[in-house]
Amino acid sequence: MYDIYFFIYHLKNCPFDFLQESKYTNPQKGIDTNALLLDILRGIDSSLISEEQLQDEEQFKGFSSEHLCSLHIAAWFFSLDFFRDKKILASSIKTFLFNELALLSKFVKYNQWLTDEDRTEEFVRSALLHCAIIPDNETPEEARDRLDSLSILKRNNILSESKAAFERIIEIRKAMADKKAREAANVYGRE
Repeated sequence: MYDIYFFIYHLKNCPFDFLQESKYTNPQKGIDTNALLLDILRGIDSSLISEEQLQDEEQFKGFSSEHLCSLHIAAWFFSLDFFRDKKILASSIKTFLFNELALLSKFVKYNQWLTDEDRTEEFVRSALLHCAIIPDNETPEEARDRLDSLSILKRNNILSESKAAFERIIEIRKAMADKKAREAANVYGRE
């Protein structure tokens, strides 16, 4: 049972408590991101020790507030019973949490994971793909293609490439206009 809409529905029902700031950005009112993630990951891999640090405290402090809040949303996502006692997924989930979400959080505000349909689906598909879980009725290639079509990273790359190509065209046109002006000045200067 890997119905993509089951996972999307769960993510979109993220409780308000998971959307609070982290203690690493708001020491007085924030929630302990490390403790939250450990609670969830212990349900996936019971061998994790309660006092364990997933990341060094200074590393957590270096995370952007968007990444930290995205980690809280991810904690909600992985709290789903589907992931319970699947120790084999723990390493992949950590990679998603600390690598993929760090990168995505540079381009996506944390609340968009819940309010923007494409970003919600991208989050779910990326998390599942990191766990090598293919949604029902999709081949691995179709699942990757669908994620690629939603990917904010790919979209930004295409926009950057388009902007660079446009800027190059402007440079070429300017150089051609400058050359034409110099040639016209040379002809005018000889007459």
